[in-house]
Amino acid sequence: MQALVQTRQGFLWLGTEVGLVRFDGSGFAVFDRNSTPALPGSHIRCLLETRDGALWIGTREGLARWKDGTVTAFTTRNGLPGNGIRALVESANGLLWAWTDQGLAWLDDEDRFVEATAKTGLTAGAITAVTTDGQGVLWVATPDSASRYGEGHWSQPELQLWLHPYFPKDGVEFLQTVKGGVAVASKSTVVVLAGDSVVARLIAGKELPGSRVQALFTDHEGSLWIGTNGGLARWAAGKLERLPVTDPLARASVLALMEDREGNLWVGTETDGLHILRDQRFRTIGAREGLSSDGASTVVEDGAGTQWVGTSGGGLNAVRRSGDGVSTVRPYSVRDGLLSDVILSLAAAPNGDLWVGTPDGLNRIRAGSIESFTSGDGLPDDFIRSLLADADGSLWIGTRRGLAHWADRKGRPAGMHMDTYTQANGLGSDLVGAMARDSNGDLWVATFAGLSRLHAGGTITNYTTANRLSSNVVTALLSRNRTTHKRRPVGNRSTCSQPLKSISNERRCDGTGSSLTMFNRSFACLSILPIPFHVEANDTATIATC
Repeated sequence: MQALVQTRQGFLWLGTEVGLVRFDGSGFAVFDRNSTPALPGSHIRCLLETRDGALWIGTREGLARWKDGTVTAFTTRNGLPGNGIRALVESANGLLWAWTDQGLAWLDDEDRFVEATAKTGLTAGAITAVTTDGQGVLWVATPDSASRYGEGHWSQPELQLWLHPYFPKDGVEFLQTVKGGVAVASKSTVVVLAGDSVVARLIAGKELPGSRVQALFTDHEGSLWIGTNGGLARWAAGKLERLPVTDPLARASVLALMEDREGNLWVGTETDGLHILRDQRFRTIGAREGLSSDGASTVVEDGAGTQWVGTSGGGLNAVRRSGDGVSTVRPYSVRDGLLSDVILSLAAAPNGDLWVGTPDGLNRIRAGSIESFTSGDGLPDDFIRSLLADADGSLWIGTRRGLAHWADRKGRPAGMHMDTYTQANGLGSDLVGAMARDSNGDLWVATFAGLSRLHAGGTITNYTTANRLSSNVVTALLSRNRTTHKRRPVGNRSTCSQPLKSISNERRCDGTGSSLTMFNRSFACLSILPIPFHVEANDTATIATC
């Protein structure tokens, strides 16, 4: 695997010694000198997609341009100094440059290559690298000198020692911009520079694996990936990272590196095939990491950054992460004052209080102490299904016997003022679930008989299947920020697909800032209301997407 590129159509192209491979996400197609369309040669050395959408394919026997399904071949008959293509580069002014075994050339408007080696002031046989700095400046290097092309002009050759005294002594082979500087590499050494300061000097066989640098690549985060003949390494945040010895890429001969649109790193190797590296975006925290139970039931983060994890029998956990990503866990249980080790709901208040809903009542954790409240203190029920800590310091409490609003102005049970909303005074159902506050100040309440909207003025509007919701059983709500896109006057709308048999993934609607996605048991349905929420309803089979 000597070259990798992803084109704007989404295809992944792989250059190998026996042909060009196209991967469309599900299958592979191979093209060579005997295929249709045919290439000038089967030994692929380099690949480049230019800004006009053309894929350029450098082979040992000539150059090819693949555009709009048509392949056009270029050889010495079209002005190339030689047919063996070693590198392809597009400069900032849109010119295509081809480095061949016999020198450098650029493509003119008549689809002919113009010899350019003489302009560099260097001899063709001495050129060791043709590359860009990531900003569109073209570099042509020999073991001891370099010329640069930018803004339509060539600089005179300069000794690399004079050009930059910290460049590798055995000549530039690779050049990449990195976060805050530039990285220059020879076959043996990688130098990371910030201005005139050397940030790192990494030598193959010492800091780096292997004995020869073969690939250099900067990803979207500014991290530098270094491929050698003895493994892959990454320079990030001022540190060199190497893969564990058990990883195949820790010792593979890496020839090509590429980042796709999703941020995955594709690694082409000499004899170990193609590898994909993905960032681990999710970190599992369970009993092995210190939680009191693997049965997590609810999670909330407070203003101090502590993550509170409720479990279905193991009590409550306070998870704090340090700068190096290590977590410390402090468990709470009935022995510490909780009413139950079954945690149903959590809410973090603006003043730092943590509210804990259990089947046996409500707890408040304040400055390390735990208080308890039950129906004996005025709650409509001890089974606390949901909680919402409001910005004004009040607390909304969802139970099996209605919705309670507690404004505790004095901070003690004797000072509580509690209002209760039930089906009798307008709520959709006494069985209250999730709650969320929208940007208009209205409170949305999920019930087992539809969705209730408590307006700021105190009135209640209910939505059910009669209003074309896909289900009356609503179990989750997520407030979404409004976007700058113009809202479509869609009114109330529901669309459904055919029955589905499995769940693959979930995508949330974006752009209108006004949709409610509902789930039901048999169909994947999308219900849209003029409100900024994403809603999930009780479902065991399908997920609605848009």
